[in-house]
Amino acid sequence: MIERSHTSKLCKVQAELIKGQTGLEFQTIERLALALALRDPIQTILERNDDRGGRAFEYEHLDRFEGREVFRSLLSMLCQRSLRDGELMEVVRRAINHGMDKLKTMLEQAEQNWELVLRRLEPPLVTGRPSESGHDLDAGAIPLISVQIGRSPGHPDLNWTLNREEAGQTNANLAIMGVPGTGKSQLLLSLLAQTARQSPRTGFLLLDYKGDLRRQTAFLQATAAKVLDLEQEPFPLNPLHIPGGFSPLLLPEAFADLFRSFQPRIGDLQKTLLADTYRALVTAGEPLTFGRLADRLQERYDRENKRADLAVTLVRRLAELRLFAEGENPPAEALLRRRLVIDLSRLEGVRELVAFIILHAYQLAVRGLPDAVWSPDRRCRHLRAIVAVDEAHHYLRRRSPPLPKLVREGRSKGVAVWLASQSPEDFRGQPEFEELLGNVFAFRLGQRPSLRTICGTFQVDTRQARQLGDQLVSLPQYQAITTVAPPAGSRAHQITILPFWDLKGFS
Repeated sequence: MIERSHTSKLCKVQAELIKGQTGLEFQTIERLALALALRDPIQTILERNDDRGGRAFEYEHLDRFEGREVFRSLLSMLCQRSLRDGELMEVVRRAINHGMDKLKTMLEQAEQNWELVLRRLEPPLVTGRPSESGHDLDAGAIPLISVQIGRSPGHPDLNWTLNREEAGQTNANLAIMGVPGTGKSQLLLSLLAQTARQSPRTGFLLLDYKGDLRRQTAFLQATAAKVLDLEQEPFPLNPLHIPGGFSPLLLPEAFADLFRSFQPRIGDLQKTLLADTYRALVTAGEPLTFGRLADRLQERYDRENKRADLAVTLVRRLAELRLFAEGENPPAEALLRRRLVIDLSRLEGVRELVAFIILHAYQLAVRGLPDAVWSPDRRCRHLRAIVAVDEAHHYLRRRSPPLPKLVREGRSKGVAVWLASQSPEDFRGQPEFEELLGNVFAFRLGQRPSLRTICGTFQVDTRQARQLGDQLVSLPQYQAITTVAPPAGSRAHQITILPFWDLKGFS
């Protein structure tokens, strides 16, 4: 027997409004409402007295999860008796009406931002408490993140399942390259927005070199991302804090290397003095702040009759700007779920250094996590976060250690690195980039790369590299050569990408 009933008139109106905002089917909205209602005491639902003048629904369309019924058993347990067909449909009807009220209220509180509503809902497959392995996500609950990348002749919908490891794809790292105005940023935003929609637990850290993204209102709303102007609100990590399990003797050396990457004129002696002063702060148990580090470094220079130099000047500048949190750091899992756009555009003179320090602190947080949940049956890994860097050539040319470390260590931790730069030559010379950035989108380039670079970037032979070289300097806007989702027998192919502005339901 087909079990049918009707929602209330108000519920129908509310569902229509939500459908108009989200593009979701009525059955999906009603299933969400039913699940959300069951967070409240069952008596609250049973006491409702709603009319039946709304939308007709069938029970079997709501309660089918891989061929099994879930809500029927759950509702019987909550009501503490076996529910017959008529009783069951009445409880379900009232629960949908109740949950729709809650969904409508949540949407209003989120200022009609459906993505923000989803982020405020706990995913139904999460257990809610860490397992013995230290994870709060079961392997069977890992979402497969399949994003649409564009189209090619004969393939109107090309998709990339970015957290599945098979058929030559070993990670979700990504290299995007091309001259300005070809579509790099639009592709980056498109992929981030689609990932955010499909995986509410996946966060991202996006470094915005030019400060353009604060004007991308549709993207920020779609992903529930927050723009941080560091002079107004500090980055939520203290880069001087040393996490448990890390050596207070070795980390100061890595920290001093950041300054030398930014300013090669800092010599061995200056680097050693900076690392030693930082180490002394840790040993003495003093507050780990840039202000205290600058004071102690200046005192060290005064004692040794040394004039203030670049190292002292840079540390003092960071202390004055107060760009970072002070004190101990928040739990890494919570940090990685956040979606942050870091506006670096106003930090002239220290922009790259600040980016290096942010990446250093983030990399330490990532390294301290247990490995991400892996499903061997489905060949997929939970994607905790994406580190995305626009205008990455500004950082790549300085060879700062945190980026290669994130690329090398991120896969097992469930962190992907996406770098958008101007040329494939920017990625050459560092093994991590050459070997672990196998997912490539190359838009039109300013000049033809060397055959060696093309062969290495696209993993093709010399004959194919010559052909690709001609294409790479003449691609129209929004067209790219990519190694993602190639046809059988090919390593790279030409596609028209799906830009963010053309995504359905995001603008």
